[in-house]
Amino acid sequence: MDENLTLAELRSRLDRLGAGAVLRISDRDYERLFGINEVAAAKAAEFARKHR
Repeated sequence: MDENLTLAELRSRLDRLGAGAVLRISDRDYERLFGINEVAAAKAAEFARKHR
């Protein structure tokens, strides 16, 4: 993914995904956007559920 991926860009990309499509995000972007602890993992899971 992009080096400077923002939550807004991530949300936009997720909104454009079709049913069953997968959007890959690098570990680096994930850690930068959501952190690396259990709370961050829960936030990411909730974010993903809302965007199916």
